[in-house]
Amino acid sequence: MKRAKVIITIGLIIVVLTLTAYYFVFKKNGLDSSAPSPGCSDFANQNNNAATFPLKQGSKGVEVKNLQKFLNKSVNAGLCIDGIWGMLTQSAFEKSTLPGIKNGIAPPMNEVSKDLYNSTVLPGV
Repeated sequence: MKRAKVIITIGLIIVVLTLTAYYFVFKKNGLDSSAPSPGCSDFANQNNNAATFPLKQGSKGVEVKNLQKFLNKSVNAGLCIDGIWGMLTQSAFEKSTLPGIKNGIAPPMNEVSKDLYNSTVLPGV
């Protein structure tokens, strides 16, 4: 009986330590996928202007922020959610498998049309 109490106590300590570590590493430090990572600019929270379509490298705005969230979820891209389509967002976008063939023609793999954004990216955020 005494041995069972020791095992249960050790198990509870491990669970508490694991949850505490998770909180400090992921939540408190802003490393969950929906928050901007440390060191990233937070353009989308500072300026909520809408980007113009098609979205492409150099685009800025809430739509790009949503695209970055989508890429983090769909291909585990690890992007900063800053609303700026830079080189890392471009690289993640090229690795993604976004559907986009319309009338037998694939869109350029360097931009997101409004239709593709509304049908795929927005629902996946």
